[in-house]
Amino acid sequence: MNRTYKWLLVGFGLLLIGVLNQPKPLLLGKTPVDVIGSITDETEIAAAIDVIQQNLDAATTKDIDTYVSTLIETAQEESRTEIGQFFEDYSLEHTILEVKVVKQTPSEIMLKVSQQTVTQPGQKQKKNYRNHISEANHTLIKEQGQWKIAETAMSDTRFI
Repeated sequence: MNRTYKWLLVGFGLLLIGVLNQPKPLLLGKTPVDVIGSITDETEIAAAIDVIQQNLDAATTKDIDTYVSTLIETAQEESRTEIGQFFEDYSLEHTILEVKVVKQTPSEIMLKVSQQTVTQPGQKQKKNYRNHISEANHTLIKEQGQWKIAETAMSDTRFI
């Protein structure tokens, strides 16, 4: 095989890898969000991301009941008290920018969610809140057949 054909095959292989690793757009409400990573079951990933979106929407609208319903049962009562105070102090808007599937099993999903958090215009804040984009590392587990947030660790915060 001559050199030209070898380079053509290498180029085609790289092109194919690039095409297969393209983000999969997922519609959240009316907003498409890129989802990348190790996806083995798109339906389950969509359901898990929907829980994250419900959680963030509830945080934006200060809907405590919906917010805690997205969490594992053992975290709900303590979180209700903590988030209630936070909702009194701040009015924020949360937007998912991108999702990376880190791990997926039938009982656990780990997502790295790039999200933007900004103050709601015209709303009074207890203290100055710094708008930012951060990575939320969510671990979701199944409870009674539903995905629930078991843990969230924030990282890589960039102020905007």
